[in-house]
Amino acid sequence: MHTKLGERIVREAVDSFCTGKSWIIHKCSVLKDDGRNLQWKNLRGLEEETGGNYVFLWPASDFKAERTIPLSGPSVKNLPQEILFHFKPQTVRWEGKTWAVLYVGKTTKLKQRFQWHFSSAQTNTGGQMQHCLVKCGVARNRKEAIQMTLDKALLCYRVLDGYEEAANREMIEVGLWAKFGPPFNIKSER
Repeated sequence: MHTKLGERIVREAVDSFCTGKSWIIHKCSVLKDDGRNLQWKNLRGLEEETGGNYVFLWPASDFKAERTIPLSGPSVKNLPQEILFHFKPQTVRWEGKTWAVLYVGKTTKLKQRFQWHFSSAQTNTGGQMQHCLVKCGVARNRKEAIQMTLDKALLCYRVLDGYEEAANREMIEVGLWAKFGPPFNIKSER
């Protein structure tokens, strides 16, 4: 197996975010049905094993004021330390509204990763949005964070499938981090 960096692909993906046709943008509410099961078939272009990059956007009005997330710092004398991370997210415009860029990800299985983001059982990367919404005071608990994400957020993704695209997915994620500084990608300092 081989992967190779495609500078043009990376630059186009980062520069065209929220403006180009290579990004698919859905309101997360398209996933809702009877309230019990989420409808993954409503997301275009996703097969079981489709890879790519994705971004969660949130109404910027919820992030007008600076917010704070307590991060787990390195232990000092076996006592856990906390680092307070203050942030105000970068924004983008889409369909006449302003959206805060909260989280950027990459994966070899977009559908599975999206399912993780909407599962309260996830404590890893899939639970990052939920945890951060709670830690910064937008939601009271993870269940509410999931419901609020379904009601308010946009899910943007760009399919870039196959092991040969691993380097490009990585560089697109890093490029979007550099351009937008998504606060929910900041994790602990351990």
